[in-house]
Amino acid sequence: MKITIDCDGCGSRWRSGRKIRMVPVVSLATDQTGPVVPAPQFQSFRKGKVLVMLTELPVTKQVTLRVVFKDKKGNPSRVDGVPAWSTDNTDVLALEPAADGLSCVVKPVGPLTETATTITLSADADMGAGLRPISGTFLIEKLTAGDAEIIELTAGPLTDQP
Repeated sequence: MKITIDCDGCGSRWRSGRKIRMVPVVSLATDQTGPVVPAPQFQSFRKGKVLVMLTELPVTKQVTLRVVFKDKKGNPSRVDGVPAWSTDNTDVLALEPAADGLSCVVKPVGPLTETATTITLSADADMGAGLRPISGTFLIEKLTAGDAEIIELTAGPLTDQP
């Protein structure tokens, strides 16, 4: 069995025959409401980069990623089991996947960074007993500072007036 997964408009393509599209849906970033702890590294069926999107995420915000699986004609499709979310750097991002695996809240946990961090979604496209791994990636290009909310004033040493 062959699989082709591509991204409309981004030019990324992974080909192995049959075409399946994973379309992530990103909601607006919202303020974090509580403390954030690093998430454990989730296992995945990682089989190469499939879908890459770039974004910046302020460290005071969180974002929800959602996935829709589609066949080559753009029709809604299904996967076998619960999709698995993972990140390549749990010191930078915490992941809170939904029980059904179709969405995941992403929260920065680390300091500002210029280093890209990848979130991977892996699933089994074989609806039977076999395993046909597919995966898609979402790239957080960098973590940026949030909006200013605190003013910190400092005084220099005392000097004589001229």
